[in-house]
Amino acid sequence: MTSQHSSLEWEKVTLQDCCFRPEYGYTASASEKPVGPKFLRITDIQNGRVDWGKVPYVERPEEGSRSYFLEAGDVVVARIGATTGKAYLIEECPEAVFASYLIRVRAKPGLLPKFLIYCL
Repeated sequence: MTSQHSSLEWEKVTLQDCCFRPEYGYTASASEKPVGPKFLRITDIQNGRVDWGKVPYVERPEEGSRSYFLEAGDVVVARIGATTGKAYLIEECPEAVFASYLIRVRAKPGLLPKFLIYCL
């Protein structure tokens, strides 16, 4: 019996080539009252998941400011503290904004966000 091996060739690219420019999150105070969208913080990401029911709220960012709203496929990475480098893939979420101690990385078309999270 013989086996055939197909040769897959991987293209090496930089993060800059396959992702949009990383963005810092929104700086504001969280609120337990529903004053706007959910406000995802580093501490809300526990054991590889987010309990959106426990995530606090934040007042809606001003019109015209860059977008801080999360979308399915976004990857957020902790940029400070004991969990620096911890990454999480947003697979689905309510209307939510990400906090300033997180960085959002968004894959360009052609790169699966799930592959990106495995690399990070």
